[in-house]
Amino acid sequence: MFSQWSPQLSVMEAPYIFRDVDHMYKVMKGTIGQQMQEELVAKRGLRSLGVLYYGVRHLTANKPVRTPEDVKGMKLRVPEVPLYLEMARAWGANPTPMAFAELYLALKQGTVDAQENPIPTINSGKFYEVQKYLVLTGHIMVPQFHAISDKLWKGLSAADQRIIQEAVDEGIAYSNALLIQQEQSLAEEFKKKGMTVIAPDVEAFRKASMAAIPKLEERWGRGLYEKISALR
Repeated sequence: MFSQWSPQLSVMEAPYIFRDVDHMYKVMKGTIGQQMQEELVAKRGLRSLGVLYYGVRHLTANKPVRTPEDVKGMKLRVPEVPLYLEMARAWGANPTPMAFAELYLALKQGTVDAQENPIPTINSGKFYEVQKYLVLTGHIMVPQFHAISDKLWKGLSAADQRIIQEAVDEGIAYSNALLIQQEQSLAEEFKKKGMTVIAPDVEAFRKASMAAIPKLEERWGRGLYEKISALR
């Protein structure tokens, strides 16, 4: 959503750009992330008070998937966002956008064969009832901004700003810890509910995903993906 005002931010949803949560935070708190957030203030008047970890996205399907070859021709529900569509095509899948509210029934009826989402979202959507396999592709990790009107923020006293910032920081820390715990525990719960959890060839998925990058980098700027990926 924010990337419509700060196009560079769309790179944050690129497949396999972040190695882990620590890498994501290093980018967002560093020069690159701060420049993007400043652009959001300048273009839309929104100030980020912090970044939440929203989980890493995985694949679910009704057949075993271990490599991109297994996804070829599969009707894969993805959000109607160019990056997700191109990633699915790079895997050889047939990207099928649809509203999230329609997804459970579509999976149940076979209108689509598979979908991808963070594990807590897979749980809340009860997709374990209509999908046999959880495939731990870990393909996208999306930072979520906790934003406030910059005009409102600047109208607050320094003391009030400090109180709000401390509350946001505390809330983000709690949310992140809870979500990470859910990611670890829910996969085991899915097994108990009949799903098979597969550890696929993640490197094969990463390599396949790279075909999507040249088609999208005009939006965020040539070389930015590589710069972020290489950050240590």
